[in-house]
Amino acid sequence: MKKNFKRTLAKVMAVALTVALAGTAAPDADAAKKIKLSSKSITVTKGKTKKVTIKNVKAKKVKKLTVKSSKKKVATVKKSGKTAIKVTGKKAGSAKITVNVTVKGQKKATKLTLNVKVKNPAAPKVTAAPTVAPTVAPTATATAAPTPTATSDNGGNKDNGGNNGGNNGGNNGGNVTIETEATEIKNIQLGGKNSKYITKFVVSETGSVECQYNNVAKYGGVYTYFDVVIPSGATIEDIQSIKVDVEGLAGDVTYKHVHLIAGDPNPESPDAFPTAVDIKYDHKENTFSNVTLVGDSDPDNPMPTITGSYEFELAEFIDNIKEDRLHSLSKVRFAVYLNVDATAKYRISNLQLIGKKGVAFEEGFNAPAAAIDHTEDEPLEAAKANKDVLALNETAAIEIAPAASIYGAEVDATKTEVTSEDATIVKVEKVSDTEYKATRLVAKGDVKITVKVTLKDGVELLTDITIAAPKSEPDVDSLLSKGAVKLDLSKAFNTTDSIYGSKGVGATAGKDSYNNDIYTLNLAGKDDVAFLTTDKDLSKYSAVEFVVKTGGKADLRVMPNGLTGSWWDSAVQNGSDCTWPDGTGDDTIANNFGVKKITLNLANAQTTNGGTIMIKTNEDKAFDAATMKYIVYSVALVPKTAK
Repeated sequence: MKKNFKRTLAKVMAVALTVALAGTAAPDADAAKKIKLSSKSITVTKGKTKKVTIKNVKAKKVKKLTVKSSKKKVATVKKSGKTAIKVTGKKAGSAKITVNVTVKGQKKATKLTLNVKVKNPAAPKVTAAPTVAPTVAPTATATAAPTPTATSDNGGNKDNGGNNGGNNGGNNGGNVTIETEATEIKNIQLGGKNSKYITKFVVSETGSVECQYNNVAKYGGVYTYFDVVIPSGATIEDIQSIKVDVEGLAGDVTYKHVHLIAGDPNPESPDAFPTAVDIKYDHKENTFSNVTLVGDSDPDNPMPTITGSYEFELAEFIDNIKEDRLHSLSKVRFAVYLNVDATAKYRISNLQLIGKKGVAFEEGFNAPAAAIDHTEDEPLEAAKANKDVLALNETAAIEIAPAASIYGAEVDATKTEVTSEDATIVKVEKVSDTEYKATRLVAKGDVKITVKVTLKDGVELLTDITIAAPKSEPDVDSLLSKGAVKLDLSKAFNTTDSIYGSKGVGATAGKDSYNNDIYTLNLAGKDDVAFLTTDKDLSKYSAVEFVVKTGGKADLRVMPNGLTGSWWDSAVQNGSDCTWPDGTGDDTIANNFGVKKITLNLANAQTTNGGTIMIKTNEDKAFDAATMKYIVYSVALVPKTAK
């Protein structure tokens, strides 16, 4: 009985102990998930480099990675992708490397430290040899040893016997080299939802490609790509790097990342490269959502200019490649991607795949995509107006997507939208599926016409057309002499006809389409005369200036008050038969809007008690009141002291 009790008690205690031990093991499991470096300290030989990886985080999850050395003269550090760093020894001594890793979804960065000791290279060991009699040896012919073209961190680190074997393996491992060879890439293709609308895509015989974007083909909607066939027995990991030269030619080519992205050419694959849709890129986060990032000019900072030579080492993004299953593909699609706007123009050249020697990589295309060049054509816009300045009651024709057919597109007329910013100033009316008209209802004011056109393939075009008012409206005051005294015309014209039977007429006040005050004289036929009287002391003035507009000719007279005899003979006649501006009386005509200044000399009208200024239709010329209106903008007296 006692034995059975003891046995039962032992079993219960064993179970309890097991549960307790299991509970205490949990924190260790959690701790294993924390982000950490593959080593806490390393020793580097002066002039050599070691690679240290960041564990327990995938490159896709890293939002930002920063590195800093406490003593740059002892050791320098640089990022190697988003999950590794490279430390180079500069001189003997010790330094501390600080690594800050910010993971997406977390506000606070994880701070990691690495202690670095840099030592001098070991001095060669010299062993004394016994003294022997000199012997003349035959001259040997030197034979050149093959020179490796690249060194791989995957096969073994230069200092420590290889990263795969451990970061602190020591120097005894020696340099592990992999010979490589280059494959030229010449058959560049054009992809993207809006790629057929690109302004220019031309590939030369050497594989150099020039691209020019526009308002439709821009950002992720257009890009260049190429396919690489991976032979049996090899993987994408046998590609060491992709080299390329990029030259920004114009427009939006500064402060950009230069990316190398990849995917599966198979459209049915979950990792398919979206050649028929847009590349989805978040420029704030510097991340892609529908392709795999396998190279970045600088993960943290955009390039001040995209112009430069780039080499993208795929090993730095091996986590991305494995996570997206690209390592198992027999064909991979790559693109050198630039997220640029409609103004961009750039060139890509000298594109090379640097692969393991003996691995026969091939291009996936036998020829480049067909050239596209619309640089001499009209741009693909939603609309074009034949006038962008309209005077009162003028009309402009708005043509809908005039260049669409050139780009192989058709307009969906049922979805075309044309709207005026202010229809009370400029109204818009539909003429046909391909034409609208805009009419100015009010003389002043610029109005924006917005045209939205949907093409039958779903692409939308948007164009704003500004319909402006004429900028050179009659500036009456600028025509008058400086210091001239303008007369008040609102009450000045009269209808007196008592002077020797002449028919006097008045004037109708109004405004032109630019809101200037005007007075249209009611001259109906030959010999009609309009009188403008003033009580100004004419002896103080040297001239009278008229700012007028009309067609035909007129006689102008100034008759000082107090003179005797025939009023016509007594008048100052130097303005007789004066030629007025040509025109019809419509203030929208050319030639400074038909407005002109006429000056009459007052040298013979020096009276102190005012006078009468007369405008009279020419006696011996035909006069058509409908087309030869006399319109007065201003009448002013010029003081003798005026300049």
